Amino acid sequence: EASFTSPAVEVVAFFQAECFCLLPPNHRLESKAVIRPHDLADEIFISLGKGSHTRMLIDAVFENAKVQRKCQIDTTLASSAGGMVLEGIGVSILDEITAKKFEKQGAIVRQFRPLVHFLFRSLFSRYSQKLKLEHQFHNAFMQVLPETVKVIKEIS
Repeated sequence: EASFTSPAVEVVAFFQAECFCLLPPNHRLESKAVIRPHDLADEIFISLGKGSHTRMLIDAVFENAKVQRKCQIDTTLASSAGGMVLEGIGVSILDEITAKKFEKQGAIVRQFRPLVHFLFRSLFSRYSQKLKLEHQFHNAFMQVLPETVKVIKEIS
């Protein structure tokens, strides 16, 4: 998810999904249908890594709203952030696939506004022919994706 550039690698964006606020079980914001930046003021916030494009978008939302969070924890993996939220360590804003995974385990998932998107990308070598297996995997993934998450926008 981090910004990535290399002459040896082709980066192909293939869809973006909505980000949701992930709260620990029995959180004070559980009754709210939509979470906004001011709702998370002074919450311990589990952020994605500093190189993450989504992290930059989320940080900008809070800066524009002039809301301070307690950004004490960074992780490069959304699944690690979700696990920490589930354990009650803090709150986070994550892609819909990860958020729904942790909702099944007991975390609380709420819409977050203003809307932030998570961009999914595939990486391919520029110096070898794209293997048939890569295409088969990508196509299989795209077939099961709508069953897993509402795709906001496909990117061609």
